Amino acid sequence: MKSSLSRALLALTLASSLVFIPAASAADEKPEVPIISLDETIQKDLLNLDRLLDTNPKLEEELRTNADRLTESVFRAQNPEIDALLKRQPGLVKALKTEKHFFVHRQVARIAQQKVLRKDAVALDNFLTANPEIAKALRKKPSLIVDGSFLVAHPPLAKFFEAHPGLSSVLLKRQENKKEKDAKTAPQKKAE
Repeated sequence: MKSSLSRALLALTLASSLVFIPAASAADEKPEVPIISLDETIQKDLLNLDRLLDTNPKLEEELRTNADRLTESVFRAQNPEIDALLKRQPGLVKALKTEKHFFVHRQVARIAQQKVLRKDAVALDNFLTANPEIAKALRKKPSLIVDGSFLVAHPPLAKFFEAHPGLSSVLLKRQENKKEKDAKTAPQKKAE
């Protein structure tokens, strides 16, 4: 079992080193969130929600933990932009129920900083549906999808990435670049 997990992590690491991804610049547009549904109305509703959430991370966090809040009149009164969006697009609640893993896919797009292939998004969606415990953890904290400790603790996710090297390489390379950037910008301790 440990050897299988080690092989999966090694494959993820090797796959990530094979992909060249140019550094994102401030001029780059944010990547579009992958949407599984082919229904144009659902796509439109979720893309509009995606834009709104870009300006309100606190709202995203609240909806990620409980999307059913959208149906609560008190919540809508406290969030006029959501109320306005729901009045313009009353199918948004249905769209979120259709795209159960919307917030995880949104995080994947942010980490990747490039378009995620639909086939990879569909595969991830199927994986999350088949692994509700992992899906629940990722719904609470989507950034765990690239956390090494989380991958070690959840071998099925590591195996998923082993089977989907295109997706894993994009995510892990971006995460590696972010860590390097953070290390460079972190305050340096002076040697005494």
